[in-house]
Formats: sequence, C-alpha cells, structure tokens
Amino acid sequence: MHCLVLTGLVAIAASCIVASPLPASASSPLFEPYQEFHSLNTIPKNWEEQQPSPPDALLHFKIGLRQQNVDDFHQKVIDISTPDHPSYGMHMSQAEIHDILRPADDSTQLVLEWLQSHGIQGVLDNHWVKAVVTVSQANKLLQTQYNTYRNVVNGDQVIRTMAYHLPTILADHIDLISPTTTFPTALQVSPDVERWEPNVIDSTCDNITSIFCLQEIYRLPRKIHPGTLDKRNIFGVAGFDGEYANYQDLQLFLSEQRPDFLHTNFTVVSVNGGLNSQNLSEAGTEANLDIQVARGLAPQYKTIFYSVAGLPPFIPSFNTPTNTDEPLDKLLDFLLTTRQKLPHTLSISYGSEEQTYPKTYAERVCRGFAQLGARGVSVIVASGNTGVGYGSLDPTAQECLSNDGKNETRFIPQFLASCPFVTTVGATVGVNPEVAVKRFASGGGFSWYFPRPSYQATAVDEYLAQLPQGLYDGLYNPAGRAFPDVAAQGNYYPIWVGGNPILIGGSSASTQTFAAVITLLNGQRLSEGKKPLGFLNPWLYAQGKHMLNDILSGSNPGCDTPGFSATKGWDPVTGLGTPDYVKMQKFSPR
Repeated sequence: MHCLVLTGLVAIAASCIVASPLPASASSPLFEPYQEFHSLNTIPKNWEEQQPSPPDALLHFKIGLRQQNVDDFHQKVIDISTPDHPSYGMHMSQAEIHDILRPADDSTQLVLEWLQSHGIQGVLDNHWVKAVVTVSQANKLLQTQYNTYRNVVNGDQVIRTMAYHLPTILADHIDLISPTTTFPTALQVSPDVERWEPNVIDSTCDNITSIFCLQEIYRLPRKIHPGTLDKRNIFGVAGFDGEYANYQDLQLFLSEQRPDFLHTNFTVVSVNGGLNSQNLSEAGTEANLDIQVARGLAPQYKTIFYSVAGLPPFIPSFNTPTNTDEPLDKLLDFLLTTRQKLPHTLSISYGSEEQTYPKTYAERVCRGFAQLGARGVSVIVASGNTGVGYGSLDPTAQECLSNDGKNETRFIPQFLASCPFVTTVGATVGVNPEVAVKRFASGGGFSWYFPRPSYQATAVDEYLAQLPQGLYDGLYNPAGRAFPDVAAQGNYYPIWVGGNPILIGGSSASTQTFAAVITLLNGQRLSEGKKPLGFLNPWLYAQGKHMLNDILSGSNPGCDTPGFSATKGWDPVTGLGTPDYVKMQKFSPR
C-alpha cells in the first residue's frame, strides 16, 4: 500500500495508519440542517491550490467541546487571586478545574453520535473529541472540500479547506475543529536589531539596557542569600515560530553580563514536536532575547524553554495576509495535561492581531490561561510593538481595517495581550524620567472580543473619564479589556545571536524583565513557605500605586493617530507602571 507524503497528514510513506470506520448509520434528521461555522475569503499569501486531496488520506481531527460554568470559573480565578479574599492563594488542581468546566453530557453525546452517523469512531480526551478520519469522511462530515495546497516559497504541501459547516444543532456545543482552515507559514521575523561592540556597555544606562541597568533601575537583587533560595521555583519561557534558543550564545551573553553564572544553562522541553536546533546559524533572535534576559536577571532558578510547533485556526486580515499566529492551544494542551511540574512564571513574547483569531478560539485559549492562573502560574505576555494598530512599524503608514468584510477603520488590539487572564507588559525607555518607548510604539488599547474584567474597572474608568469627549469614538471598544497592565524597559538590550553581538528592543524584552521580577518574588515566597503569586492582575490593580513606578509621559501612535497618552494612574500605553522590586516585596500578599 502506498501513501502520499504531505505535511499535516497522518499517513507516511513507510507505513500507513488506516482508519477503522464504523458502519455508517442511517442519515438522521437530528443533524440537519447545516450552517457555516468558519471560512476564509481568500487563500492565504504564498499558498496556491493544487488539486482535491486524495479521498483516503488521513487526518487527525480535534473537536473542542463547549465548556460549562465558564463565568463561575472565571470568578473563582479572580477570587483566589485577590489578596483580601478568603480564597486567596487556594490554587486549584487540574481535576477540580476539569470538573467545573466539564462539557455538558449532551454535548459529548451529540458529537459522538454525529461522528458515528458518518462511520467515524470518536474518542473523548479531556474536553476534546478526537478521531482519525479520511478526507472523504471529512468532506461529508463538514460539508466541505479538502484540497491540497502548496507553499510557493518552500514547497510544503498541506491538506486544508477554505470553509466548513456544522449541523445547526451542534453549533452551540463546539468551539472549534482542526485541522480545517489553518495554513502554516515560513518563519517571518523582522527584529529591530543593530550591531554593537561587546565590552562597551554604557554604565549610565542612557543608551543600552544591560542586566546591570535593569538591576539598578528596578532595584533587583544581584545575589540571593542561600537561605532564601528555593530551588523548586521555575521560570518558563515559551518559544514559537521555529525560534530556537542557543546554548553557545547564552554562554557568550553570560560571560559578558553574568560571569558569576557562566556555564549554567536552560532546559528545553518539546511541545507538539517542537525542535531544539543548536546550529548557530539557526539561533533565533526572539528566543535568544527571551532566554538571555531570563537567565541574566533570575539565573538562580531553573529556566525551561518550551519549544512549540504547530499552527492555530486563522482568519486573514489586511495586515496579516499569511498565518503567522502562534499555536497557543498546543502549548496549553501540553501544560494542562503534563505530569511535569508547571512553571511558577511563564513568559510569552509573541502575538498577533486579535481579529486574526476566530473569537471562539481566542476565548478557548484565554480560558486555558485562566486555568494556569488557577493552578498558581503567573502568565506574562508582550503588548506588541505597533501602538494602537498593527501593521507597518512606521505608525504613520499603518492602515487599520477590520477583517469582518466591512473593512472599517478601527484600532487593532493584540492577542494574547487582550486576554483578561494574563498580565500584559508594555515598553518604556529612559531613566529619571522613565517614559513610554519612542523608537517604536508600545502596544496597547482595548479588546473587541473580551469585556473589561472587574479588577481593572476603577482604574480604566478613571482614565476614560479624563479623555477629551469624542476622542477616537468608534475606533476602540471602551467596554473592552484594557491593556497593558504594566510596563518595563524595552529599548536596546545587548544580546548574542549566531555568535554575534546585537542590540534589540521591543515589548518582548520588557516582558522577560517583568517576568524575571515575578520569578524573583516567587522564589522569595516559596522559601518563606508561601504560595506562588499565580494570576497577578487583581493584586497589581489593588496595590499598583504603592509598588509600581507610574509613567507620566509618552504615547503609542498608530492607525494614522497619535494613539493614547501616558498619564497619572493606569493608561493604555504603560499600564500601571514599571516594577520596583523592593516595594513589590513589601506589598507582596501575605
């Protein structure tokens, strides 16, 4: 038997996984009529349709069942993360979370019966139904046509569809199905980098943001007393888009900026087949930045680099014609089911336009990060580098259009930054005063998908009340989740990539810095017998004015506007402000 070799297929040339179909049941009126569930208007850039896919090619289907008690669960997460609440610090087990969110029995039963009516054996796995199906079965099941598509850049071939449908009766029982409309893309990175000469780090911290500078600005400890060092503390760093963190580059970085921790390293964990290339020519700029800042500021604790492969569902938009989104669901699948110890702090320096993610997908992913918060993980996310919009790095050249077919001009928030259950970090620059970064526009704004959470209601209301009447009406959602939550230095970090020294900036650098601060705080708490901080935002919004440096100057231009402005209190440029480690220790929950 011969099988076609195609990226994304289960079948391989040497051996074939053959589906064992059930006898197809008689067509049931229960699963009629159908309705469109998701579609793409055009084939994503760099892909071309080849021909209908072989009918006997195999696909791994994942059907995300709609979860129950979502509002109750979200409130529980906020309660256990609010310092003055009786439930504070009572982090949950995954089994407890599973029982709360468990899909309704009829959801599971209906989906399994639907599959069986097409001769397909489904298997319940957590809150998903999984099945191996042929293309022929998939076409009938989803009333669609799977085709083979070829990437004109690298020659990759995948089997995908441009639209799929579900029985109307199932529309409220399913969040998403994959693989369907996901199109992989070659790595596309446009880092803001410059070359620099080692051994010329500016000790005044005016031009280059070294580890020494970050320690000075944010009053971070250079050494940790052995009596307060808890080795259980774990700093997790997520890597996507084929970005590889390099061991050799880390040693060059440490020799320059943390020689006291030379020859220490990080651990790599593969997620969904993520690789760990140590070829210097394949060293990732983003991955190296993240790992080097993490090891530079919190080298006393174990650092895990999660190398994640895979791509999520995707909606093309004006500024993102190809699928460059991150496989966040794959990372969550791993973290929420692994028997390995979870990190206490997890940093994610990646994101894309919120609107390029199907809303049900974004909600499902955000709920997954809420689960991590409920289990005691602090998730720290970058706000982005393109102000209130997303597109060209030149804010005046951006065109911010909705991708819902209306092509309306509006601000474009970032996701994962817009999820209410992560802590989002913007970028600053300078010392005395520290201001919003100027060399690029730090991301910030208001979600179109997620409503504003209760923990930030007062702070955001105060900001909106001082805006000029009518400013940006219709361009943003004033009732949406507002971000960023905090900020940190994001300009000209000296790192090593491919054996060469470079300078790099972005909110991703800010993210690693703030995540390192939380890692240090968690280490202190664990050594004192306290619980880790977990989901941070209720604490940050309650105590931020006492322990964060309020940023009063700067803006985040984009979409042919000046954007929002930094001001006293919370603002959608620098959030509540930048960290003061000593004060954060003082106001750390008891």
